[in-house]
Amino acid sequence: MHDTHGMRDMVDPTRPSAARVYDYLLGGTHNFAVDRRVADEVMKVAPTRELAQANRRFLVAAVRHLTTLGVRQFIDIGSGLPTGQNVHQVADETARVLYVDNDPLAVTEGRSLLDGDRTSYIRGDLRDPQGIMTHPETNKLIDFTAPAALMIIGMMHYIPDGDDPIGIIRSLMSKLAPGSFLVLSTATDRLPPRVRESIDTHYRSPGTLMVWRAWEAVERFFDGMEMEPPGLVPVERWPDTTADVGPWAVAAGIGRAP
Repeated sequence: MHDTHGMRDMVDPTRPSAARVYDYLLGGTHNFAVDRRVADEVMKVAPTRELAQANRRFLVAAVRHLTTLGVRQFIDIGSGLPTGQNVHQVADETARVLYVDNDPLAVTEGRSLLDGDRTSYIRGDLRDPQGIMTHPETNKLIDFTAPAALMIIGMMHYIPDGDDPIGIIRSLMSKLAPGSFLVLSTATDRLPPRVRESIDTHYRSPGTLMVWRAWEAVERFFDGMEMEPPGLVPVERWPDTTADVGPWAVAAGIGRAP
């Protein structure tokens, strides 16, 4: 049985949480004043609400695309609080979806809304790939002999190089069947310095210092994989390469492992 009360007790309403800030930007209700304050400060210099919505559109487009390719298993790491258009709502109704987040409120709310035979919500940290992939719920839900989609949307910019981000991705993907997919979006250093400084100033809580990577460094996350068209592109341009691009310089792509 899930201990949702224990996790709710771990929620600190005085510190901003990436999951709750994102929830607020997407129009959700699972957030505190501190989260709204951080989001409002950053929105003064950058259209972060539009960015959150662009990231969500990419998630929806990616799930729909992979569904047409026959993917019926999704692992969504850093999934955040349940809002509209979650993976299981977009995927085929037979799909199995494992949601993973390290925010106790996200996990508590997720379990109360999403638990069922084909969805599960676990507490896990991207920096501990072994903990995610060996979790009993993961092994109950995911068939490691069939292709799956590993979704890491808007998360890698929280993982510093000292935590070996490429090693984390390799470790996660190595557990999945051949022909599995990596779906990833992350901030890059193409964001104007003024905006980066504002985010660094306001969007700070334990473990949420942003990492501004070069576009080429993001490309390396997909080394050895075959990119689905249109490749690694600004998040607004997956899959519509004619879409207008905002100022936030987020890279998005889908790679297929051999």
